[in-house]
Amino acid sequence: MRIYPPHIFALSLIAIGLLAWFLPVAPIVSGPFRMLGIIPVITGLIIAIWPSILYKRRKNPILPDATPQVLILDGPFRFTRNPMYLGMVLVLLGVAIMSGSVTPYLVLPVFVLVITRRYIRMEEANLTRQFGDDYLAYTKRVRRWI
Repeated sequence: MRIYPPHIFALSLIAIGLLAWFLPVAPIVSGPFRMLGIIPVITGLIIAIWPSILYKRRKNPILPDATPQVLILDGPFRFTRNPMYLGMVLVLLGVAIMSGSVTPYLVLPVFVLVITRRYIRMEEANLTRQFGDDYLAYTKRVRRWI
């Protein structure tokens, strides 16, 4: 079985929950302010789902190890080269905020590191092979994350 980014995302959510439950160190967000975490959660879901719709409409494969057929440059791709991953990070951030504790935030840099090293670098190499100068020009205009 292959491990794809949604699996890493799910494991990260579980890790945030476990850290918040079993190792709630130094509460930094209290009471009703914890509900502010819903803002990055909803924003992240929108940012993550929007590209999926674009991929489907253009019949582009969504799996990170598949060969892309179309270079998508509109929608959220105008602002970030990895909107699905950015959306996942925002959801994780929102859940960490809702936990109220410091320890769940430790999951975020680990998630970003794993996604960057295991998936983004491979995807960027595939896109460079597939689209050459068009993709390289795009990488000069749009940042990897934000």
